[in-house]
Amino acid sequence: MTLADFAGIVGLLAVQLRATDVDEATIRGYYEALKDLDVELVAFAAERMGKGATLTEQGTAWFPKAPEWRALCGKIEGERTDALRAVLRKLPTPLCLACDDTGWTVAAGNHGTAVRWKHCDCRHLRRLEVLGRRPMPQLPEYFG
Repeated sequence: MTLADFAGIVGLLAVQLRATDVDEATIRGYYEALKDLDVELVAFAAERMGKGATLTEQGTAWFPKAPEWRALCGKIEGERTDALRAVLRKLPTPLCLACDDTGWTVAAGNHGTAVRWKHCDCRHLRRLEVLGRRPMPQLPEYFG
């Protein structure tokens, strides 16, 4: 995530929540706390916060602290991962025949060595689906 990407996200959230005290220093501070996260997760969290803003006792919209934003990113990532796994479990055939959608394959070992496991190449595709860079798989529609 770049500072410019983040500035656009936090700027929109600040407008939605009417957070008038968000300045360049605030944006940089939040960016430093969140820059290791995927930009898509940060944007998903900002969208959720903008739509479901919590009001303070004074009736004003609450602007999240950086750790709260980070926690929401983790929650959203977990929700999206769980949704993806649920679809993968219900598919009539696995999307990846190499690993049967487990994300793991057996690495070729030398003569007599123990079996080693490695990440399947499809894990990258599943990550892109969780981030929304690629569409999530869909269950086929059954008519009956």
